[in-house]
Amino acid sequence: PALGASPSNVPPATSVAAPSTQAAVDAYYARRSGTLLWLRNGASSPAATSLLQVLRRAPLDGFQSGPALASQAEALLARASAGDRAAIAGADRLLSTAWVMYVQNLQRPPSGMTIADGWAAPRLQSPQEILLQTAAASSVAAHVQAVSSVNPIYAQLRDAAWQQAQSSGGSADPRVLANLDRVRAMPFQERYVMVDAGSARLWMVQDGRIVDSMKVIVGKPTTPTPMVASTIYYATLNPYWNVPQDLVQKLIAPRVLDQGITY
Repeated sequence: PALGASPSNVPPATSVAAPSTQAAVDAYYARRSGTLLWLRNGASSPAATSLLQVLRRAPLDGFQSGPALASQAEALLARASAGDRAAIAGADRLLSTAWVMYVQNLQRPPSGMTIADGWAAPRLQSPQEILLQTAAASSVAAHVQAVSSVNPIYAQLRDAAWQQAQSSGGSADPRVLANLDRVRAMPFQERYVMVDAGSARLWMVQDGRIVDSMKVIVGKPTTPTPMVASTIYYATLNPYWNVPQDLVQKLIAPRVLDQGITY
């Protein structure tokens, strides 16, 4: 079919995609006889629109190539709207390549995090798995939004960073980007907890929703809270606790000397 043809003049997604990724995308289309994934309903498909929006803000996700890939796809879509039927097939492949790269970027482990249990390590999906999962979705646009949201804490932080960057005309605060990189890691579980050291809170997440939270004690620059992904094997209620010796020396004793034993 004409729409399934591989166009000869397509902006090179391979300039940023690994050869293995591009080969996997090409193999996906070959097995499906060139059936379109993003542009089944034409150049203004909701699926393509949703992905383009994600790619434009992708630098916040640590995917710097997102805006450039979105621009390449938009150029092809403009050609398609002008009657170039081969361009729409090229745009569809380009969007698939960009989507695979974006999803795999979300799944990379954050630097500095200790993975205490093997199951907790981020699971990198293959290009074939990513595309088949997307094609099987009842709504590709909704699937894009669900995957790009990562988790409810991440989605809220990124939305705030995006709005700030848009209003200021600048880039996001490096501290926000660092925290996005950390909170991007999430277990493939229906129920888990995440500790936000910045706000000293623990968030309980179930089925993609924050169901409860509580205050927690976190570290400080000299004794930072470690970044760790692990199983919670047990919890102690009302734990027994004595003041550590270093706190006795640094905090308690000076105040007793200053205020007396009534302190």
